[in-house]
Amino acid sequence: MMNLSNHFVFCSRRIYRVASEICITSITAACGFAVVGTRAAAFALVLGALFSVRAFGTPFSGTPIAVPGTFEAENFDLGGEGIAYHDNVPGNAGGQYRLNEDVDIILSSDSLGGGYVVNNFETGEWLAYTINVAASAQYNIELRASSALSTSAFHIEVDGQNVTGTVGVPKTGNWNNFRWVGKTAVPLAAGQHVLKIVADQQYFNLNSIRVTVAPFSAPSTPYSGTPIAVPGSFEAENFDLGGEGVAYHDNVPGNAGGQYRLNEDVDIILSADSLGGGYVVNNFETGEW
Repeated sequence: MMNLSNHFVFCSRRIYRVASEICITSITAACGFAVVGTRAAAFALVLGALFSVRAFGTPFSGTPIAVPGTFEAENFDLGGEGIAYHDNVPGNAGGQYRLNEDVDIILSSDSLGGGYVVNNFETGEWLAYTINVAASAQYNIELRASSALSTSAFHIEVDGQNVTGTVGVPKTGNWNNFRWVGKTAVPLAAGQHVLKIVADQQYFNLNSIRVTVAPFSAPSTPYSGTPIAVPGSFEAENFDLGGEGVAYHDNVPGNAGGQYRLNEDVDIILSADSLGGGYVVNNFETGEW
């Protein structure tokens, strides 16, 4: 039999211990043998090949991020390019915080604080976070984001599966104005997962990620107490009772217009329509309903 001293036999991915050697055997009948060098060199080659098949990052803090909860975008996993993140351009152009990584990080200008912001998310870039979900349920996943553009968009993956579809980031006025934007009622199973934020369309800035348990979706009830008669005309501001996630969804808490239904989060202003109508639902944003 062939002497394998100080050599590896490399054929495929299954590893067996033979005497003091490690051999890789073929999953086919006719593999043949190929000596690939000294034991140390071959061992490094084998490990590299194996772990490149499916590599995972490790939590930045040493333990998975607790979900539900809010966490900072700049605290993405350890592991580097292609494992914990993908950035289109080498180097941290922002020059803040994690200087040995290629993710662009700047100081935060968000009114909610946060310390740092991941800057200028470009198409195709992504960040990964190891999370630990407390209980199986439906969750709202939201990004604290800003954009001076109206075309920015992202999606969220969990364990490699797209769980949100494309979500638009509304034009927030400028890069320093942040707001929450995301997807409601995303099912997550209890346990450890990898959550990945992927930029579908550049550019946007990202401060933090918020994951909350989605409220039970109870049926809404008519605003007047009885269903609206159809055919007919009715006022937009007379949407159903039931609150956020049931009768409507608004990206920003509070009635910014300050009119009519002050205990709701829908922005309502006085009407300037020549046909009258009393009130107008103001500034419908991407994803609202």
